[in-house]
Amino acid sequence: MVGIRKARPGLAAGGRAATMVAAVASSRRDNRITIYAQGKPVGHVDIETGIFHKTCRASRHLMRRPAGWALDTASLDQAERAAATVVRITDIETGRVYTASIKAIRDNGVLLDRGCGEQLLLPLDKWTVRDSRQLDLWGAA
Repeated sequence: MVGIRKARPGLAAGGRAATMVAAVASSRRDNRITIYAQGKPVGHVDIETGIFHKTCRASRHLMRRPAGWALDTASLDQAERAAATVVRITDIETGRVYTASIKAIRDNGVLLDRGCGEQLLLPLDKWTVRDSRQLDLWGAA
């Protein structure tokens, strides 16, 4: 089921102006809303928990200077419209899970644009970090 559609200006193959529609897919079955950045899916919001989930490779996506995770501002806006209040980034190389509230990202983030569109970078020391490969004795996710 397609839930939300957002029209975006762009160019058709013939060079004439057209509207590209980036569908934000949702399904009642899995309670997810897919989030897009620059036309590509970058994660999903779990509508039951309000968590924007992203899976990344730190070797490619973790910013080095300043050190931190950067999120496309448009994807952060979409996640908020989908009722997300928390961002959870899982580094598939190390198993580390980085968690921060969207409020913390907005309040403490550094706005930058390094050629991939506007991003908000939250320094590493502002994220809560845990290793997803460790046994969780208390049952918390």
